[in-house]
Amino acid sequence: MPEQQLQLDGEWRAILPNLLTKADFEALSDRLGHVVREEVAQLRADLLNVEARMSVAEAETRELCTDLEHTNTAVTTQEADIAHLTTWVDDLDNRGCRMNLRVCGVREGGPAENIPELLRQIFSQLKEEILRTARRIGTIRLEEQTIAIYQDLSRYTLQARRALRPITTLLQHTCIQYRWGYPFSLSARDGPDYLTIRKPDDVPVFMRTLGLPPVTVPNWLARSFLLQPYRP
Repeated sequence: MPEQQLQLDGEWRAILPNLLTKADFEALSDRLGHVVREEVAQLRADLLNVEARMSVAEAETRELCTDLEHTNTAVTTQEADIAHLTTWVDDLDNRGCRMNLRVCGVREGGPAENIPELLRQIFSQLKEEILRTARRIGTIRLEEQTIAIYQDLSRYTLQARRALRPITTLLQHTCIQYRWGYPFSLSARDGPDYLTIRKPDDVPVFMRTLGLPPVTVPNWLARSFLLQPYRP
């Protein structure tokens, strides 16, 4: 036998005792299976824990959604109540000053004793006659002053009328008769009947029934509208 072959056989004889046996593989497989089972058990426990936490979170979310629905309902109810109270208080305000007239255009800083005489000149007729005349002629020239006379209305009513100005402008252009009502409303003649706007939701039907184009007007019952600074 060649010397090289003998050397190779010797090396193999030295290696063979160190090779893994079937028993070694079985033991290794058992240890690996044990480790895998432990890891799977831990993973299963973690998943069960996550599932339990998700169940708690879902229950809390459902409870929060229920509370949110109740809150939204309460807010909607409060907004309706506030709108009703606003209209009611505005009507009381207008009733309190319904016999008053508002005079604009008088110069400030003049002698106070001239005011009664100036008012006597302005209010020489009955209130309704004055208002009808004032609406017809627009302004009055008196002592080099341009005087405008309006019905004395509450701040809210004036703001709300200004909000509906796009509608009244269309009514005027189409020669449709309209009138203001109290508590605040706007009515227009539709044949023998009247259509009335009392709240923003009435506007689309009002315009459509009268054959007028749709318009966008501010929500005069909204809290943000009520808090706007007054513009005379």
